[in-house]
Amino acid sequence: MAYQTLLAHFPLEEDVDAVLGVATTLAERHSAHLLGLHVVPRLDTVHYYEVPVSVLREFESHRRTLAERLGERFAEGTRTRDFVADWRVVQGDDRPLERMLIEVGNTTDLIVVALTREPGRRGSRGELTGRLLGGSGRPVLLVPPERAPDTLGTRVFLAWDGQRAATRALFGALPLLVRADAVRLQRINTPARDRRHALGATEQLAATLSRHGVEVELFHADAREGDIGRELLGFAVDWGADLIVSGCQEQGAVREFLLGSTTRHLLEHTTVPMLMSH
Repeated sequence: MAYQTLLAHFPLEEDVDAVLGVATTLAERHSAHLLGLHVVPRLDTVHYYEVPVSVLREFESHRRTLAERLGERFAEGTRTRDFVADWRVVQGDDRPLERMLIEVGNTTDLIVVALTREPGRRGSRGELTGRLLGGSGRPVLLVPPERAPDTLGTRVFLAWDGQRAATRALFGALPLLVRADAVRLQRINTPARDRRHALGATEQLAATLSRHGVEVELFHADAREGDIGRELLGFAVDWGADLIVSGCQEQGAVREFLLGSTTRHLLEHTTVPMLMSH
């Protein structure tokens, strides 16, 4: 079991080292096809005639230069590696950037992007992350910008609550789990839930994973609803995890995608790469 096609998104130069380091490591480990993607941003204005020609030319020049630099760094980082790598530049149009990214990402096994903070602030890159998580049909691997990890997927921490999103993330991570040295399955129960309903399901999940060749350590804990994110990160860091697998929770998603409190806490505070699914 292996990932066959990976998508790595490169919007800015500041993300390249961390994202390319993780993406190339996975591509080499899985002998996967790595697709590097840059979406050229469009000029966000309705009335082009109100913008001076000199500004438009400067903007176009900056866009071309950025795309060229990103392509050069992608080529440099993949040239001597033992996998197939493709670089693709997509011109932005009237669609939001995340829709274009989702459209391409849904054709791959895994999407690798930089983790950006402030996931709930309107117009921020973090909002794009939230919309990508909410709209993508594929698991998303978020790489913290602080540093590229020395290892990835050797000690995997599974945060599982028995719900759809966490389950999709877990099985989306199977190609990583079968190669991990250690896997911890952490079930956190909130006091409002009857522990008897959870008991047995986690053990059944562990049995299912063992049939895939994944042996897990099982842990149960109780936490208040507002403390789940903090508890999960504490357990993961204390255990020495180099990858966290978790569902992406949403709330109030009627007109726009809003992240749940646990997901927001994880995105805002983790220093460990996270594989998430909605």
